[in-house]
Amino acid sequence: TMFFAYLGNAKFWIPLLSGIPLICILLVSFGDNFGRKIIGGIGGKIWSLIIFFVTVLLIVLALYVDYTPVGLNTINGVQERYLVPLLFPTLAICTSLPFKNRMGESLLAGIALSGSTLLLCITVFANVTRHLFA
Repeated sequence: TMFFAYLGNAKFWIPLLSGIPLICILLVSFGDNFGRKIIGGIGGKIWSLIIFFVTVLLIVLALYVDYTPVGLNTINGVQERYLVPLLFPTLAICTSLPFKNRMGESLLAGIALSGSTLLLCITVFANVTRHLFA
């Protein structure tokens, strides 16, 4: 999610930015509980977590066997974009908790939008300064 095509990978030149999208996703998924119906019970939540981790394990295993040389400390080919389609359904099931959010929808949307805007401004500024002054 932090790869900018020909501009490079943001994790290497601004490591702090790598966690901001995940923090925004977790904030919205835990906080967006405005009287919605609870999805699945505790067994459904555990089962969806098991499916999530087994799928991640199979992705890692397939790319380890296919692309990674023996003895390398990292697994070549594993990228964040492979986990995004798994992340949203898992969070939708696992974060539907039996409490009602009293914060207000507009405040939650404002916090999430502010975090995304801050991430956009920082990355644009970093890309411009990196390429102008490099």
